[in-house]
Amino acid sequence: MDTKAVFTALYDVCEENAAFFSGATKGQAGDAAQRLVDAMTTIQEHARSLEPVVSGFAAIYHHFDFDPHIPANGYRSLVK
Repeated sequence: MDTKAVFTALYDVCEENAAFFSGATKGQAGDAAQRLVDAMTTIQEHARSLEPVVSGFAAIYHHFDFDPHIPANGYRSLVK
């Protein structure tokens, strides 16, 4: 699993959505749009914190496979 590509895609999608919704008009629709922009920003912040953790798991989880021919364990499942 290429975690770098997954996080890059996540950052791009959040950025595109934040840019789209930040152009909303004022009023009730504007408030909802601002909450969406805030949510996209929060997702990006959490992803930046999680990226090194996920990369760390991805680098070592193959050591914990029950069988070399069956790539499965709790760490691998956690990352996916």
